[in-house]
Amino acid sequence: MKNILLLTDFSNNANKAINYAVTLFKDVGCNFYLLHVVKTSKYITGSLMAAPATSTVFDGVIKKAEADLKGYVKLLEKLNNPLHSFFEVIDYDNLTDAVNQLIAKEDIEIVVMGTNGQTGAREKIFGSNTVQVFRNVNLPVLTIPENSTFKKLGQVLLIVESKNYKDKLKQLSEQLSMEKIEKVAVAKLPIKEKKSEDKEMDFLSNIFPAAHLNWLDISRLGLENERNRMLTIYQFDIIILVSNKKPLVQRIFKGSVAKNIIYNTQLPLLLL
Repeated sequence: MKNILLLTDFSNNANKAINYAVTLFKDVGCNFYLLHVVKTSKYITGSLMAAPATSTVFDGVIKKAEADLKGYVKLLEKLNNPLHSFFEVIDYDNLTDAVNQLIAKEDIEIVVMGTNGQTGAREKIFGSNTVQVFRNVNLPVLTIPENSTFKKLGQVLLIVESKNYKDKLKQLSEQLSMEKIEKVAVAKLPIKEKKSEDKEMDFLSNIFPAAHLNWLDISRLGLENERNRMLTIYQFDIIILVSNKKPLVQRIFKGSVAKNIIYNTQLPLLLL
């Protein structure tokens, strides 16, 4: 059984991300942990201090969150997938602390959440919660844009910005079925030696056994016409980005190639 963490703030984007994950893993035995984190800082203020000792504003917020989460789990259980089990978790912690605690406790393999990027110039692609998770959670993170719809993983854009990408892809192949992927465009710096290129091609062929592989020079994808040409040729269903997370988060707000591709496609992104 796979253990998958689904983050929710009860927004439409979070609901879409949860539905995406449940559909993506519909043929796989999974324990889904739905986590909602209550921001206590909102309620440890004058409103809470002024409330009666026997019934606080915060108690009401917790009860509502618990009821909402139970209601959503009941809807998911109505899908009647015998391979799936759902569990509700309410926490009152810092978001990434709560996520990391649950990862350790339940042996979580992948985190799924909405991009939720609607507030502020720095958050056009990702919301602040998503950025926190990118920075502080050492697991694959799958983010789903609000306007995306589920498609089978037929065509994949693989962006490689990490030297240890092979270890990360090996781990991913154990978590996600790659057999049905038909095309993979590999965007990375060009390899100078033919022998090294052949080795990398053999490795990727083992990871994506049924896929046609095509190499793209990531340095050229910084050019708008090259990027548009790529997006015309391919109809990608998801972007898999293998990168060093913390430097990536800084670069993603500074016009990096990855940022431009992600911004212009609005596709689900799996960050390794």
